[in-house]
Amino acid sequence: MTLLLALPQELCCCVQVMIPKPDGGSRGIGLLEAVLKVLECIINSRVTAKVKFHDCLHGFGAARGTDTAQIESKLFQQLAGTDQETLFKACLDWVKAFATFHKERAFKKLHECGFPTKMLALIAPQWDKMQVTPKQADFFGMPFHQDSGQITGSVLGPLIFDVVVDSVVRCWMTIVVDDGGTSAVTGLAVKELLLPFCADDGMVASRDPAWLQEALTALVALFQRAGLEINVEKTKVMMCHPGFIKTHFSDARHKRRITGEGPSPQQQKKTAVTCPRCNKKMNKASLLAHMERIHGELCVVPPELPEAFLASHQPRACVINWPRVHKKWACPVEDCPCKASMNANFHDHFMHRHPCDSIHVTDESLEPWNKCELCSLQCPLPAWRSHTESATCVRGRIAKRSRDTANKILQADEQVFTVDGTPVESVGSFRCSGRQEAWNDSDWGALHADLRRARYKWHKLSKLLHREGANPMIFGMFHKAVVQTVLLFGCESWTVTDAMWTVLKGFHHRAAGRMADMMACRGPGGGWIPPSLEEALKKAGLHAMEHCVSKRQQRTVDHISARPVLAHCMAASRKPGASSKTICWWDQKRRQATPVDEQGEDGTPGLQRP
Repeated sequence: MTLLLALPQELCCCVQVMIPKPDGGSRGIGLLEAVLKVLECIINSRVTAKVKFHDCLHGFGAARGTDTAQIESKLFQQLAGTDQETLFKACLDWVKAFATFHKERAFKKLHECGFPTKMLALIAPQWDKMQVTPKQADFFGMPFHQDSGQITGSVLGPLIFDVVVDSVVRCWMTIVVDDGGTSAVTGLAVKELLLPFCADDGMVASRDPAWLQEALTALVALFQRAGLEINVEKTKVMMCHPGFIKTHFSDARHKRRITGEGPSPQQQKKTAVTCPRCNKKMNKASLLAHMERIHGELCVVPPELPEAFLASHQPRACVINWPRVHKKWACPVEDCPCKASMNANFHDHFMHRHPCDSIHVTDESLEPWNKCELCSLQCPLPAWRSHTESATCVRGRIAKRSRDTANKILQADEQVFTVDGTPVESVGSFRCSGRQEAWNDSDWGALHADLRRARYKWHKLSKLLHREGANPMIFGMFHKAVVQTVLLFGCESWTVTDAMWTVLKGFHHRAAGRMADMMACRGPGGGWIPPSLEEALKKAGLHAMEHCVSKRQQRTVDHISARPVLAHCMAASRKPGASSKTICWWDQKRRQATPVDEQGEDGTPGLQRP
């Protein structure tokens, strides 16, 4: 070991190849001596077994990666949607994270983690003496010494970077999580906040915006002490809405329901509009789905509430002196077309259409009746069981809960988060850990991004293989290794709908037909005769798309089954007012290309858990 402390000068040299980025800047790839890499691999294998990182770190670890970080983020968002609460996500980005952290602090932390002293004495001088020579094309730059960060191309670099992130995360949790330091040791087991880190991609998510702002401030300050500066321009915040919430009719629709004036909702949905991207004409009701499924663009549509239901509405007190010569009396609220024939109808109308206002009918009481705190109905005995257990109170409670949820969503859109005093941009979707995340938990954006890259790969690869005269089996091998890997990246966390299956299988079947040279041809009558899909897949050596997706999802099930977030998801129940069409990841059906007798009663077995 004493001889190894004096490393040859050749092992302390690194050639850093500068590769330009499409959007500007460059990315460096370090070329180290093979002997040094073998030495670092031996040290890395011995140290990895001793150092145990925090539970929220998903990068550079065994059986953990972007897929485990993505599925936890997916379940956390769907759990908040099931509870009908808005989730706030902050995706963090650092400026040259791997090249700027303080390596002295990292080596000190390695010593505290039980890193052998002799190994540390071997690595630290080598990192300090490393001489980096930049290279681009055939030109070399002036050599320089790297003062901070890891050595580009080093096998130990990811391990040391994780040590820095681990120390910051544990310190951060002792500050912002009030559980006596338990989460800093064992990890987060609550459903109110989430902190996944995968390499240099980090995310902080919470249902409480005030707590998230404090947590962001503390986390950024701790990372700055470790030498990592936040990139405010690339840091994004997303407000995840809980999806469709059944609320009250708009004022125009309520007026038409009473008077019959104006276009009906069905007529409004059939209004002709034009897609701004492809100029295709369609009904107004189909535009949002068209933009999402065809163009991969998500439109943030907040819930619509009449002015009387908004939290900013000023309460009004209305008085009615109802002469009995009139069979019906108009609502005292301006522009409200409703008329009532009994006092009870007035109270019921105010509960549903003017919940913040109050009404006093002078011939039924000297003073206005008190409101029920559960349903906002004015009645003589609002706290008695005869009212609280009635069907009217139950309906009013459901409407009030949906109304409060919609108001929280509208208030959440007005939240502004800052980092070092600079406002952070709020977006409807962003890319974190390689996956496109959306405010409405839609996976169409991720599917379109993967499909676009897969088409480009298949276009380039098929031309090369056709030129070389490859047979269908060789086509299939390259397709599975390159194209299919790109197409199904992140599919472990997808909630795959029938329309998404159609898109995936359409691309898969067309590619298989081209590989096997079995394309559709015209028949004698002029119609098209499709080829046999089973024969085309067999000639190319490919499996059905359902089989490929199910195998990837099953690996994720094996990981997530032991995670605390899945237990919270399984215990969650759908709230009244939520859409019955919403499918959660833990409830979806996996489609498998197996015979009917091997499937369940409906032919699509659910996710299997160990």
